[in-house]
Amino acid sequence: PPAAVTAAPQKYALMISQVPSEAVSVEPDRIKLMAHVPKDARVWIEDAPTTSTGVERVYKSPPLVPGKEYSYTIRVAWPEDGHWVSKEAVAQVKPGQCHCFYLERAGTPVEKDADIKANLAKLAPEDRKLAEEQKFCVVQSDTPLGAVGVPVKIMVKGQPVFLCCKTCVKEAQADPDKTLAKLKELKAKNAEPPPN
Repeated sequence: PPAAVTAAPQKYALMISQVPSEAVSVEPDRIKLMAHVPKDARVWIEDAPTTSTGVERVYKSPPLVPGKEYSYTIRVAWPEDGHWVSKEAVAQVKPGQCHCFYLERAGTPVEKDADIKANLAKLAPEDRKLAEEQKFCVVQSDTPLGAVGVPVKIMVKGQPVFLCCKTCVKEAQADPDKTLAKLKELKAKNAEPPPN
């Protein structure tokens, strides 16, 4: 990218959400940041350029004071329609927490839903049915399957489990019983009829 990217994106917004604490393991004096960004994206945390690459990245803070709140300014630059754009967001975080930042399609819920459906359609028919029943990632339970790419399938004690991305695999495998309990909870919740 050019040295200074100031153009604002038109197609995507930079989003940050906290990953439920029961879903990930983070040292009590550190902050974990997970990223879902384009392969060519550049990421800065507190104006310091990061060196990792790929669509899924994980960052850990140095040791911090437990219980204290910190603000991390995250800036992501990526190519959009042939030119570089960038967006900045601030995460309010505490040690022991994990936050995920990702690009979400800017637009209407219908457009966002179309992206999810397109990613789910890339799964085999039987896997797509299971992913639709699960609906959300078992680790990042606020993230719909298909929202950040094609869902990742793993087997946990012989049961298929879908994750929003490869970054969640290690967390899901760390405690199989917890993962399967969350899977059961998600399926039960998604099977309930919507309230009138």
